[in-house]
Amino acid sequence: MSVSDDEVVSAQTAKPKQLQGLRVVLLTLGIALILGAAFGVRYLVWLRTTDASLTAVSNGDFPRAVSEADNAIRIMSILPDQKSYAQSLRIMFSIYACRRQFVKAARYSRSLLAFDEKSWGRSSAEYANDLGDLALMYRKQRKFAESEKVYREVIALFQKNGTAYDLERARNLAAIAWVLCKQDKFDEALRSISDSDQIFRAKLPENSYERLTGIIEGAYISRQTNKIPQLHADINTAYKIATEPEELEKSSAQTVVGLNLLAQIFEELGKQAQALKMYAIAEQNCESSVFGGSNNIYMVDVLIPHARLLESMGKKVEAKALFERAARIHSLKEPL
Repeated sequence: MSVSDDEVVSAQTAKPKQLQGLRVVLLTLGIALILGAAFGVRYLVWLRTTDASLTAVSNGDFPRAVSEADNAIRIMSILPDQKSYAQSLRIMFSIYACRRQFVKAARYSRSLLAFDEKSWGRSSAEYANDLGDLALMYRKQRKFAESEKVYREVIALFQKNGTAYDLERARNLAAIAWVLCKQDKFDEALRSISDSDQIFRAKLPENSYERLTGIIEGAYISRQTNKIPQLHADINTAYKIATEPEELEKSSAQTVVGLNLLAQIFEELGKQAQALKMYAIAEQNCESSVFGGSNNIYMVDVLIPHARLLESMGKKVEAKALFERAARIHSLKEPL
């Protein structure tokens, strides 16, 4: 069977077209590999700079921590990795927050919120979580009305996102209670504490650390309103949870603040042994669970009253050691 001239020509013209298609595929694959390699290299650099930033925090070198974290943010700003970019912003926020530079910390909190809104939407749980940090920064700046307003938005968002976020809602209900107390809204604060504790008791063991903040807030309100029987009931419950916890995972800066307040209440009541125990547990929690650990300025808030109590008890050597630790933390160079 003979092959026509037309069939020969068709076969000859098909080969260049097939080769051209193959070249396009190979070129596309080559570009993808180059881009993937470039992404991989930049991602490795981001990991290195992020690790360097966290190491600098541990070493108390906050200027370097900021410099490395800023490099990490710049790297991730041009890469399609949303979670890593958000993590870099959150590290920068934490660096400033742990040294009480709340205005700068709030600036990064707002950057995170803008990123969250663009990536997941303003009604998302991610947005609500970072909005809670902004509420905390307002509280730390003693902008209690602004903090209350933002906390209410956070609580509403977590409720809207469903029962999966009940614990987050409970944590923020406890957080807003502090703000309400500072505005002498004690009845509202107690309702918020009750709602928070009801969720925790339904979801977690009875002696969960999560309950501590609300119970200590209740003790603070009882002290302020001179409800002595309730005060003693609250501090005894809080002491039991602090010394015999069933869960330690969710210790936080807020827990440290609460334990420190509980220690001071015990001290005012003349219960020095319990006060010393609470100061020690607060220090342990700050060291192990709070960003910056022993270099976090909040450690000073625990060390100083602890040292003063020891000094009043004649334990001058132990007191001196704590005063020196506090002085070292204060002497660290601040993030720029």
